Amino acid sequence: MAEFNSVLSTYMYEMLEYRAALGYSKKTYYYQLLSLDRFISEKYPQATTITQPMITDWLLPSPKDKLTTRKRRARIARIFSEYLNSVGIDAYMVPKGYVNGKRFFKPLILTDEELSDLFEQIDRIDNPAYDILKRATAAVMFRLIYTCGLRPGEALRLRKENIDLATGEIHIVETKCKKERIVVMSSDMLALMKRFTLQTVLSGRNSVYVFSNPDGEPYSSSWAQKIIKTCLRKANPDTPDEQLPCIRTYDLRHRFASATLCRWLDEGKNLYNMLPYLRTYMGHNSLTDTARYIHILPENLLRSKGIDWRTVNSAIPEAEEWDD
Repeated sequence: MAEFNSVLSTYMYEMLEYRAALGYSKKTYYYQLLSLDRFISEKYPQATTITQPMITDWLLPSPKDKLTTRKRRARIARIFSEYLNSVGIDAYMVPKGYVNGKRFFKPLILTDEELSDLFEQIDRIDNPAYDILKRATAAVMFRLIYTCGLRPGEALRLRKENIDLATGEIHIVETKCKKERIVVMSSDMLALMKRFTLQTVLSGRNSVYVFSNPDGEPYSSSWAQKIIKTCLRKANPDTPDEQLPCIRTYDLRHRFASATLCRWLDEGKNLYNMLPYLRTYMGHNSLTDTARYIHILPENLLRSKGIDWRTVNSAIPEAEEWDD
């Protein structure tokens, strides 16, 4: 990895160590922090802290910048300034929402056949850079995200100490909403996890994380995203790339939620009465986040008596990018 070279480089290294001690992967912050370091070196070589003019300059949009890129920059600037302030250096804090822009995203909900084709390609990854354990990691991790409705980051950062292979219980502690919860693997998923755990032991992989690279660190979200996009493309060889739907690892979590709701409908249950259970299982902060899933159910279910549309519509305001 490239080194930090700005006058604030020492604090950048210290912040990475501090975040790692809290259980976060250094890779989560490294690349955006490196970008900030290079920017400071080039334009503010004498800077002794983070100032408002500096960050305003760094966050100025360019024609090549995506909104998500600018949001990541603002986030790392805010996290770094927060660290500087904590060690006694007065630094400008980027306000939340400083970089904004509405982006309405509809999750890709795969059909049973599409989901089967996708996992078939995940199981057949032919990247020469992937050894047997790395292929197994992808196969098990994506299935865990889908079958347990996990956020991708929750699976990527999952520690061995938080899985009970006797009961199938997973203690989710590093969550987006700071809400710990327990999820339980199905019998099939538990059997798969036991085989994978034995495989990691026999390979000599010694890490606190369930899914770790050869250095013992968790894989990045970009690694997972690259795999799922590549496998979707291979699962649809006759579809031009520009016609393929946009897929994210997060969509497996959305698929879990919609499948759960469909099962409850088949069982004749009232969805709105059941939403609190799904909310707790998925670790949502509010019922609104969970209720959004009703709007992505298949068209033939829209007239179901299990959906009180007046109640649901009044509970769900217009929302921005959806990653709950």
